Parts: sequence; structure tokens; C-alpha cells
Amino acid sequence: MTGVQTCALPISGGAAVLAQTGSAPLANVPADRIFVHAIAEQSEKITDIDSLDWSGKNNRLLVDRRALSRFYSLYTMTPEGFRLQSVVLSKPGSMPTHAGGGSWHPGGEYFIFTAQKQGIPDHARAVPRIGWHNDLWLGTTDGSAFWQLTNTPSQRNAPTGAVYPSFSADGTKVFWAGTTGKRTDSPWNQRSLFIADFSFENNAPKLDNIQEFQPGENRDFYEPYGFSPDATRVRFAGNHVGGNPWFDRDIYAYVRRGPRLDKLTDARPAWNRFAT
Repeated sequence: MTGVQTCALPISGGAAVLAQTGSAPLANVPADRIFVHAIAEQSEKITDIDSLDWSGKNNRLLVDRRALSRFYSLYTMTPEGFRLQSVVLSKPGSMPTHAGGGSWHPGGEYFIFTAQKQGIPDHARAVPRIGWHNDLWLGTTDGSAFWQLTNTPSQRNAPTGAVYPSFSADGTKVFWAGTTGKRTDSPWNQRSLFIADFSFENNAPKLDNIQEFQPGENRDFYEPYGFSPDATRVRFAGNHVGGNPWFDRDIYAYVRRGPRLDKLTDARPAWNRFAT
């Protein structure tokens, strides 16, 4: 393995950590395997984190955490845990709502995230990991400008939403999951996976050619984890065996051309998450 790689990781209690090369490896592994050189906990323990992402372009972590107001919000900070800065305080909206599930654009100048709609006070189910009544938004790194990318009608008894959006490596596509508005016996109701083209037109971002798909037998739970480097596959967790409970989930890769569904884990009964 060559080159220097850095990644952000969550640990117990929600504290963010940084794993990076630059010292002797903790274990010797074959050349085609990933290994960790060092793990450094943040200088200040930050709890109640739902998601985090690191940008190699701006060297900032993007994290969401529950604030004192009980709503999730998005912050940036250095990999060492310094210069914690809120980046969604100026987002349009008169009432406080959840914002989270953020991911950096490959260029490092923008981030995509989910935000709860105004006027639907279903706050417990609008947290980033559930995402009911959430739309996709784009923000600038310093939090000075925002654009709403989706605006899907949602109701308490027929919720739509969005969770964990991310960009392809070239920044031209977005992948996310979301509640469809169809009620089921599952506590998640029904979800779908979505892929769309991302671009700017007249200095404003937009999503085009939105594709919706529901691989597998069950359609109640999908949790997206991003594209492969060449954007030919997407990774996600899901419960796809008919009759299994939603929490009996595995990691899958969906091959877009074909299409084909590859099962990457098989550990029933188990809760497999967070593939990267």
C-alpha cells in the first residue's frame, strides 16, 4: 500500500477521531489490504454525533451533533478538534429545525446535507438518521450561502424525507436514501435509494435525472454510504430477505449497469452498517 490516506471515524460515545498514516503501522498486512498507522482522539470530546466527513481539499471535518436546543446542527472543525464552527445558522427558516447528514463536495468548497422542513413539528422522527420531512440542501464551506435542492411534499401521516447524501468522486452525481410517503408495518415505513446528476446552472446548483430504485425483497430500510471511485456502484446497508426484521441488515453494492446486487456481508442475525 502506498500513499498517505486520512479518514474520519466515529467511536463510542460519539467522539470524532482521526486515523492517518505517517508512523509505523499498528499491524503488518498484505499490500492489497488497508491498515491503520495511528488513531488520535480529538482534543475535545464531542458527543451526540450522528455523522461525520473529512475533506482532503480543505482539511476540515464536517460533523453533525445535537445542540443544547435539542436540534441537530452542522459544524466544521480541524482534524485535531480545534476551531469548531457552526455552518448552518444562516440557513433560511424562521423556526429551529434539524440539519445534519452532511458530506463534502470533492472540491471542498461546498457540502450537501439534509434539513427538516419548516412547519412540520415531527421533530423526533426528523433527526438526521431517520430523516422524515427532510429535504436536500447545499451550503458553502463557510456557511454564507445555501440552496435547497429538493422540496418533496410531506405530511405526518405520509412522510417523505432524505438521509445521508453524498457525492461521486468527480462531483457530478449525488446518492441518498429517503422515505417515500408510503406507509408499511415497518417503523421506517417505505424507503428508496436515489441517484441524481448534480450541476450548476446560472450560478445555482440543481439535481437532474433523479433515479429511484428499491433493490431486494423488503423496501423498508436503506442506509446509503456512497459511490465506488468510478461511480459504477453504490454501497448501502439494507434488509432484503423477505420476512426478516428491518434490523437484520447486511452491506450491499448495487451495480448500476446490469443492474446487479452484490451482497458484501452475510452475518445473520446481525446489524451491519457504515461501509466505506
